[in-house]
Amino acid sequence: MAQKPDNEKDAAILRGPSITGPELAEKLRKAKADIAASHGILEEEERGVFSGKGSFRPIVYFDKNPSRECGGLRSHFVFGTAAYEIIGLLEKTYTKHPRPDRFVFIGFEKLQKNCLDKITTKQKSRRAVFGGMGLLKRLGAISPKITLEGLDGWVLPAHDALCKRIGNACHWLGPCAVANPQRDGFFSLTPEGWIWRPGRVKHDDD
Repeated sequence: MAQKPDNEKDAAILRGPSITGPELAEKLRKAKADIAASHGILEEEERGVFSGKGSFRPIVYFDKNPSRECGGLRSHFVFGTAAYEIIGLLEKTYTKHPRPDRFVFIGFEKLQKNCLDKITTKQKSRRAVFGGMGLLKRLGAISPKITLEGLDGWVLPAHDALCKRIGNACHWLGPCAVANPQRDGFFSLTPEGWIWRPGRVKHDDD
């Protein structure tokens, strides 16, 4: 089980590369290969492990209105699921309080409080919220939980860092699969999961 990072390490995660050591480098290589092979899309059976069968929508079609744009990362999750509610709240919070590092300050308790069952209007269970967050982290939609400036939160990548419009549909390609997503950031793989970072990838010959 990975050791929980302290505040200083969490802050460092947002400042620079974290891929060190041959074991972690191999994990990154394998993750990139898996994404290239699957376009970052989870099989239905695997999705069920994280957030309930059918929570994820890898392709959003624009059949009725081909000129429309995708409504953010939330559009790629099924209405009413924990993943849909979590990513929607994070996107809404980021819009109100944008930061260059795309860090969103919000605690788990607030996330759960706002994850409501659309039928009963009651809070979703902690298990459901953890499941939704597991799916989002697996897909690269949110980073592992980070404590920064004394507050908990998550790094939220931009929609175009994970998705690309192809024809009349928006396709979720996943981390490292979208070429030059915004020219201002990149994904790196840490022991706890994917993290979006501002800036450009530095190569050995830079």
